Amino acid sequence: MSGNVCEWCWNRESKSSSRHVLCGGCYDDLNAEDCAVSAHRYSKPDTKNKSYGFRVVREIQ
Repeated sequence: MSGNVCEWCWNRESKSSSRHVLCGGCYDDLNAEDCAVSAHRYSKPDTKNKSYGFRVVREIQ
């Protein structure tokens, strides 16, 4: 899914890393490749950036 912000994911860069995966593009990406849904970047959870967001998910019962 693509939207206005990169999506924080639960996955980490590696098992020993504290950096989490950010998926997708955001409104201020300048390169077309960075806007793709398949685009990934990494950042620590305490990083603040207007281009980072998250999706709330709930299991249907």
